[in-house]
Amino acid sequence: MLQLFPRQWRHDCINWRMGSKVQVSTLKWRRSNMLAFTLEKFKQGSIPRLDIHNHFNPKPVVDLKTSQNFRNVTPTFISVFPEHTAHPGDHVSLQCISTGNPIPSVIWYLDDTIVRQNSRITAGDDVNDTGDVISFLNITDIHVEDSGEYQCHATNDVGSVYHGNRLNVYGLLFVRGMQNMTAISGEDLIIRCPYGGYPIKGIRWLKGKWICCC
Repeated sequence: MLQLFPRQWRHDCINWRMGSKVQVSTLKWRRSNMLAFTLEKFKQGSIPRLDIHNHFNPKPVVDLKTSQNFRNVTPTFISVFPEHTAHPGDHVSLQCISTGNPIPSVIWYLDDTIVRQNSRITAGDDVNDTGDVISFLNITDIHVEDSGEYQCHATNDVGSVYHGNRLNVYGLLFVRGMQNMTAISGEDLIIRCPYGGYPIKGIRWLKGKWICCC
């Protein structure tokens, strides 16, 4: 996929050329000032040329250089959010900046459940001039129920990556309901305690009797 970042964009015709042969191209999507195209017939290692014409200029206005990189790249994070501690009524903004090719899509989770947006909680993202995805989660008028571990998951066609950290909110402690889990004998299993409230002295696990504390 090729990403273009024009300041102003008017076109009548878009063609991919591999030598003298015209290739089929698809307009993937548009967001902000970015256009993304996917080559339908692209051979690994070959360098295409993109011709864009309009009625003001019949000549190609974009000519790709051999330095263009057309490899698929698994998402990685450029910047992630730290742990936050807040009081009820505060405002907190969490941000992750990710990159990859194709451009990653980002989803926010709270204790392994997709964040539900409302009048206080909003999520969004933008793509900067270098193709990095700046994703944010804003929480206003924070409630103690908003505390927990937040995660941003960045995913594209070739892989995914996630980052998580806690948002602590001063208030009474609570534990969210935990779903049933299925495990395979002999394999590792990770069980998280989806707690909220702050401060906290420790966590104890119970299975008929106390089995662990931390």
